[in-house]
Parts: sequence; structure tokens; C-alpha cells
Amino acid sequence: MIFARRCLCFLSLLSGVCAVQQAAAQDVRLAQPYANGLVLNPAMAGLTAIRTLTVGTRNQAPETGQNFLTGVICGDARITRWRGAVGGTISYDRAGTAPLNRMQATALYAYHTRLSARWSASGAISAGVGFQNGNLSRYVFGDQLQPDGSTIETAETVNSLPVTYPTVGAGIVVFAEQTWLGLAVHHANAPKLGSGAAAGQLARRFVVHGGYKFYLRSALSLNRFYEFSLTPLATVQLQGPARGIDAGFSLTYSPIVFGALYRNPLLLSGARDQRWLVLQLGLRRPGFGLGYSYELGMGSQTAGFSAHEITLRLDQPDFSGLAKKRNAPKQAAFLGTPAF
Repeated sequence: MIFARRCLCFLSLLSGVCAVQQAAAQDVRLAQPYANGLVLNPAMAGLTAIRTLTVGTRNQAPETGQNFLTGVICGDARITRWRGAVGGTISYDRAGTAPLNRMQATALYAYHTRLSARWSASGAISAGVGFQNGNLSRYVFGDQLQPDGSTIETAETVNSLPVTYPTVGAGIVVFAEQTWLGLAVHHANAPKLGSGAAAGQLARRFVVHGGYKFYLRSALSLNRFYEFSLTPLATVQLQGPARGIDAGFSLTYSPIVFGALYRNPLLLSGARDQRWLVLQLGLRRPGFGLGYSYELGMGSQTAGFSAHEITLRLDQPDFSGLAKKRNAPKQAAFLGTPAF
């Protein structure tokens, strides 16, 4: 029974990463969305610092022995004369021991503007290319399993790899100093993964996210900003048959950041109960941040499984009073989203 449950968990996680043989593949959902803000929404470029560079890694379901590894690199830079920011992301997913791999690189541009004395907006477009490869012949499909434990040939078509695909996306964030609401669509072109009858599709991923930061205490001393704040936040992601929501809070007491999220996939098909509790701990110093998150399975399929995520963030903060400069009515301010 334990082996069967682990196989079910592995198969459901596999479908969540890159189900090449199904009609709609899906992206990995990161546990530190604002540390990897460009993966969440390209319109986040340039909103948290003048320049940022983020490197993250994720290890999901190591207990199965066929864990999923994800690596992400994000970078962006605000360019005042362009009234916006440029950026890019590189991501790599490895699923199982076969392995089944996907690498994707995107470039983006975000335009910033002031809507009023309090509100600003950022709109962005992104474009990139992805590459997916693997050896599906090393997987055992359901139609191969026999009652006596032996296996037979599969009826599945496993010759649709490797494949290269284009991807485009867009996003918008409307925000004030302490609150924000963002919308984004990734893989807006719904790229095909392969050709012919065996081709799958990378489904469009829609993201709605927002939050509000309550400053319990804050101070600016020697160009260092100290804060004690509580930020309730939520993210809804829709991709193909998957419907997921992350809801929780981030507590910052400089330089420590602690967060907790309840993750409910709300899958309409392909899995039963896969709820997770996400705990986050981070260290934020001027120009530097380090975060760790631990996911604990709480559902009938995820109980006993975990996921670990580590993120290193380098940035160049701005304390020069940008909003008071001559171009303040048009140049957007900075947004104080939690990094981890």
C-alpha cells in the first residue's frame, strides 16, 4: 500500500510538471513567489529594487526517490529613461529518474507609470523559447501493469521528444505603497509540445495575486530601512485542468522574514487530496536576501511527503526619494512586496 501510494503521488506530481502525453502540461508552482517575482508575473520587473538577481532551487518529493528538481534564475533592472524595466528568466525542471527535462528562457519589458499621487501601474510583455526532452520509454505506464506484477508493452506513444517551443506572456500590476493586485498570463500562445497525434500542449497559465502590507513599525536610518510588518497575501493560478490557490501571510521583523501559506491545488481531475502547508524563513539585509521554505503534505496523497526550496536574492535598493524627483508623476514608485 505504501508503494502504491508513493506511485500515485509520483504520477500526480509528474502530471503537474510536464505531462507530455496529456492534452495540457503544467508549470511548477514555486513556494516563494515574490522572491521569484518574474516567474509569477513579468510586470513585477523593476518594482522592488533598481536591480535584482535571484537564484533559486526546489526539491520536491525527495521521499519517492524520483524527486522533481527545479532551478530558476531571474534578473531585472529599472531603466528610468525608458520609464520601465527589462528582465529575463531561465528555468530548468527535471522530473524523475528517467529523466524528463524542460528548460525555458524568456526576456521581458515592463512599462511603469503613475496613475495618481498614490497609485502606480506596471504592464509587461514577455517572449521566450523552451526545450523539452526525456526518455519516456523508461517510465512504466498504467496499461503495462499486470495482476501478477509483470509488465507488457504500452499502447502510449513515446516518440514525441525532444521538442522546442516558443512562449509569450503578459502581465499587469496595479499598486500603491502598501498594496497590490496583479494579473498575468503565461504561455498565451498555448505552444504545442511535439507534432502529430502524439503532440501535447503547454496550457495557458493564468495568475491572479495580491496582498496588503500593514506596517506595525518602520524606520529609515543611515540608508537602511527597518520594518515590523504583517502582509496577508493570496495567489490563484489556473492552468489547464488545475485550479490552485495559495493563501497566507508574511511577517517581517527586520532582518528576519517568516511566512506561512496554505496551498490547495483544487484539482478538478487527475488527483485527489494534495494539500500542503508551506513554512518560509528568510533573512533580508540591504542588497542581500536568503530564504528557505519547507512544504509539508497534509492531504491523503501528500501525507508523508515534503518539498524544499532555497532562494538567494541580490538587489540594489533605492532610498534616494525617487517619487520626489521631477518625473514623479509619470515614474512609478517602488512596491514593498515580501521577498520570501
